[in-house]
Amino acid sequence: MSTVRPATLDDVPELVRHRELLFTAMGRDMSGPAEWRDATVHTLKEALGGDSMAVFVVDGQVDGEVDGEVDGRVDGQRNGRPGLAASGIGVIDRRLPGPETPNGRWGHISGMVTDPRHRRKGHARAIMTELLAWFYAHEVRRIEMNATPDGDALYREFGFTEHHATALTWTAR
Repeated sequence: MSTVRPATLDDVPELVRHRELLFTAMGRDMSGPAEWRDATVHTLKEALGGDSMAVFVVDGQVDGEVDGEVDGRVDGQRNGRPGLAASGIGVIDRRLPGPETPNGRWGHISGMVTDPRHRRKGHARAIMTELLAWFYAHEVRRIEMNATPDGDALYREFGFTEHHATALTWTAR
């Protein structure tokens, strides 16, 4: 059984490592500039414990490189010491009200990650349950997310479906 808890400031390095795992699973090139890592640390430290972001985690043993600086950044792997097996981040956005969102609150799941060494143990299901309860408590009636093929079936079990509108993205270059 997975024990889910809210993330703390001590979890930030591991949460950055989880973001790297997520971006890699999404096919993103991780060789570029690392400014996003520092920005992620800053954002998490600022938002943890607030009303607009929830981060839930499951603890787990993480084997790998020794803590310390690697390529100018803090590496979250903890060489056999406790780390995070899984994490999930939920964010509430304010938008104009609409038929599905009369209060203008939209939810976005901005990362569900299970370390490959800890998959198939129910961690993602337990975290998703906590995130959905958190969104519900904050009166969020619509939640969006992007899914990798590994997580698609689980999210559909929770009732996530494709929306009737095509989602387009524009990225500044």
